[in-house]
Amino acid sequence: MRRLSAFRNSCLVVLLILLSIQSNTIAAPPSDGSNSTITSDEEWSSDGVFDGSVVIASGATLTVSANMTIAEDSSITVSQGGTLDIDSGSMHAESENYWLTVYPNEASIEVPLQGIGGDTTIRIYFSNNITSGTSLKAGFNGSALQDVTGNFVDFTSNLAPSTDYAKIDLQTPSLNTVHITRITVLEGSDNNDVEDIRSLVYRNMKADGAISWSINIQQGGTLHTNSATLSSINLECFGNCSLTATTMRTFEPIDLGATGTLNLDDCNLNGSITDEDVKGSLGAQVNWDEDSEGTGGDVDRWTIKSHEQTLTAPLFQVEIGIEGFEQNGYFNLPMNVSTGTGGTATLPPRIVQWMDSSGTVNSDNATIVSIRFKGAEDSWGIFYGEPQALGTDDVELSLDLPEISITSLEVVDSEATSGDPVVVKATVKNDGATASIKLICEDSSGGDVSTSPTFIPVNATSGQSVVVEFTWTQYSDGKESLSCEPVVPNAFSDNPDMVLGDSSSATSGELDWQEPIEANDGGMVTIIIVAISIAVAALLFMSKRETDKEYDVEVPEDEDSDAEESEDAEEEAIEESED
Repeated sequence: MRRLSAFRNSCLVVLLILLSIQSNTIAAPPSDGSNSTITSDEEWSSDGVFDGSVVIASGATLTVSANMTIAEDSSITVSQGGTLDIDSGSMHAESENYWLTVYPNEASIEVPLQGIGGDTTIRIYFSNNITSGTSLKAGFNGSALQDVTGNFVDFTSNLAPSTDYAKIDLQTPSLNTVHITRITVLEGSDNNDVEDIRSLVYRNMKADGAISWSINIQQGGTLHTNSATLSSINLECFGNCSLTATTMRTFEPIDLGATGTLNLDDCNLNGSITDEDVKGSLGAQVNWDEDSEGTGGDVDRWTIKSHEQTLTAPLFQVEIGIEGFEQNGYFNLPMNVSTGTGGTATLPPRIVQWMDSSGTVNSDNATIVSIRFKGAEDSWGIFYGEPQALGTDDVELSLDLPEISITSLEVVDSEATSGDPVVVKATVKNDGATASIKLICEDSSGGDVSTSPTFIPVNATSGQSVVVEFTWTQYSDGKESLSCEPVVPNAFSDNPDMVLGDSSSATSGELDWQEPIEANDGGMVTIIIVAISIAVAALLFMSKRETDKEYDVEVPEDEDSDAEESEDAEEEAIEESED
């Protein structure tokens, strides 16, 4: 029984050892450019070359505790649920290509020494051949600067013993770019290269270089580093990343996207090749402790950008003025946009929060300072909106527009003759912005009518009712009413309710237009009346004469004979006197 028990215990120990080995398998990275997926816990503990692409699957952990040389284009991808742990290891590019960029005007760099003293020469190498006429000057601090030409320059000085560093000053023209690639120190009998110029103390310089490999932490993936060194790397952290006592040199800014979280504890991020050490979009989080350092100078420690932002206004071609817009990252510039079809304008992403190199956190203060619509300038006027903070969400903009109602239409005259004008009063109310509008009218049959003026001007003052008078002339007889409404500009034609109130038109009472008696027609009537009067008088006269004839005494025929005889006698008397 004892032997059986001992056998069982031995088997259990072996099993535990096997399980322990299985849970953290010692392995080596690919070195032939191949691709592989890590599905169980694995550790790279021996120094070597990593050449290839590795994916860490969900539930698996890769631990790197060695010094790895990384071939160009190699990559590690951590899937959701996977973990990468770099513990006391380093990961450097196989062929690192880096330099110090000297800012224009004045710069300086401190080169460490052994303290031997005596004649000491410092040689500085440049990426390009410095030609005469570029005006680059350099020299030991405190001494006269000398002109520099060629691929390198030597500076020699007799230094006191125990001098632990030499400061070199440089002066460059504002339009020239100078890259320092290597520094060698000849001190006593020793001739040594500075191991990593990016680690030196410098002013008005920036560590730059080429990126050759990458680590991608996907959303839901995890990265832990402790006492690690990374260089020539593009690190994307869309999951959870915690860096402790870690140094990064020559790197793309750590990209957090909109989902990443980065915690820094006593880290040194010196060598971002752009204007920020860490960048993210809204939703990303950065916890930068006071013991961590960045690239410094003009390079911000971290920046958070907004997403594209949509501004929506009620109308097409609304002009929007913005101030404090960090469009290019660091320039507080004014910006003007106009809404397009559908009344929208899209703003590009901008930096809305950032920590500068001194550790001060700043926030965006972009403001919409003006909203203006000029589409109805030639008819009703220019209309404005209220300024407001831009914020980071999509923005609905409003305009202070007119709200026109015609509350009454009254014909002053009670009688109307066709062709003669009558006076009409229109009462116009404006519950919106002041506008110079016009009214147009039609009769009850739907036809245009003659008003004076044809388009009736109204100065529609904001918040007031205005009464305007005009004349209405109808050229036909009959009963008609008048209807009037505002002339809506084309800018509002698709949505007239935007500028019209509940009473968008008004109708007068009915007016009976009478056919006029013309002057010519009046003379004819008079003639006809006179003619009728004469005719009546003639008829009366003739009637009376006929009556008189019935009662006259007839003249005897003898009287007629006597007259004839008297005439004959007179004729005879005349003849006798002639004889």
